[in-house]
Amino acid sequence: MPNGEVLDRNGNVVGYIDANGKIHYTLPQTGENQSEGVAAAALGGAVVAIGLVSLVGVKRRHTN
Repeated sequence: MPNGEVLDRNGNVVGYIDANGKIHYTLPQTGENQSEGVAAAALGGAVVAIGLVSLVGVKRRHTN
C-alpha cells in the first residue's frame, strides 16, 4: 500500500489510510472507465430482445 493508498486486485486506488491507520474507501469519480457497466447493459439489452422475440414467436396449441 504505497503512500497510504488502498488498492484493489487490479491495482486501482479504491481508498486511503489516514494518519490514525483507519481505511477510508472512495466512490468512483465522474469520468472513470465504465466499460464493464456498458458491457453489462449491452448484454442485458440483448437478453431482453431475445426474450421478447421468443414471446412473439410462441403459438398456442389448440386441442380439438
